[in-house]
Amino acid sequence: MRGLFHQWLFGWLMILVLAFQALSQNNLIVNGDFSVDDSGWNDLGLYNEGQGSGKVENGAYIIDITAPGTDVWSIQFTQTHITLDSGTAYTLSYEASSSIERTIEVSLSRNGGDYATYSGRDTLSLNNEQQSFERTFVMRQPTDQDVRLEFNCGKATGKITIRNVRLVKYTDQIIRITAPGADEILYEGVPYTVAWSSINVNKGIKIDFSIDNGDTWKTIGTLNNDSGSFVWVPGATYSPWCRIRVSSLENDSVFDLNEGPFEVAPLREMVKGGSFSRLTEKWSFGVYDGSATGEIIHDSLYRVNIENSADEYWQIQLTQNGIPLEHDQRYRFSFTAYAENPTDIKINIGMDHEPFSSYFDTTQWIVALSTTPQQHVFLFT
Repeated sequence: MRGLFHQWLFGWLMILVLAFQALSQNNLIVNGDFSVDDSGWNDLGLYNEGQGSGKVENGAYIIDITAPGTDVWSIQFTQTHITLDSGTAYTLSYEASSSIERTIEVSLSRNGGDYATYSGRDTLSLNNEQQSFERTFVMRQPTDQDVRLEFNCGKATGKITIRNVRLVKYTDQIIRITAPGADEILYEGVPYTVAWSSINVNKGIKIDFSIDNGDTWKTIGTLNNDSGSFVWVPGATYSPWCRIRVSSLENDSVFDLNEGPFEVAPLREMVKGGSFSRLTEKWSFGVYDGSATGEIIHDSLYRVNIENSADEYWQIQLTQNGIPLEHDQRYRFSFTAYAENPTDIKINIGMDHEPFSSYFDTTQWIVALSTTPQQHVFLFT
């Protein structure tokens, strides 16, 4: 009986050892748990007047900075000879804390030359609580067998603690749409670039379009290679409830929807000379109280100089008449404006005769201008 127990116990111990070995092999970082002192890691790099020391303690690497140096890379903790395969996705994760509130910079990058980043450079805010960090990325450059993982810790003193550093191949499939965004307006006949990012989607992409917020779909394009973008020319199907869906041709359960409904509208510019570069005779500038002048100071910019303000908004007025509007048709009104000092203006779209009824939402009449040019967009029917 004792022999059977010993065999059973030995068998479980072997399974645990093999599982631990497999887990260790999956981690591309050598000694990422700091169980073997600082084996696999380079000595702490001190540059540009940076001073400090590093040591392994209780399964963590502790950096004690006495002089921060002049650059974020003045104090550098690194591991080199890491292989990243081109076109492969990876997840880098670790835990970190600091004795003071500060930032550090973390990256997987080329080990020499321009030290170009492969993962992106993350600037992390640390405090005295241990935090977990993770980044998933795709190696977009040719395979590199001498990649450097760097923790750049200069420009601040104190102690930094780093634990459980892992770099593993990422096997899940992900698609994330970046354009169009919610509330955008796309116009019939005007090319638009649908854009997305993806990980491990290698056998093609399908792009679908909905005019009813996703109740029904129509395929507008397929790509054998995932380029991350698709140029689409919207047709004469108008709706404010449009959505885009991008999915994997290999597995249609891997997909993403753009963040919210957008609009496809007919392309018909109703305002003449809106760029103030031609047809400027369509505009009228009127002063009915106070004193002011209006002038084009260069292409695309019309300036109103107010010397003495009026009692009512409409008494200093830039207008255009003769714009045809159709009943029950949806319109987009937009302009870019700023002021020498923050101020309010009043906008309106309405009749050019008695009773001068407004077709515009009167709750949106007043627009606050700042000293920075800003686009203002309004939708109305």
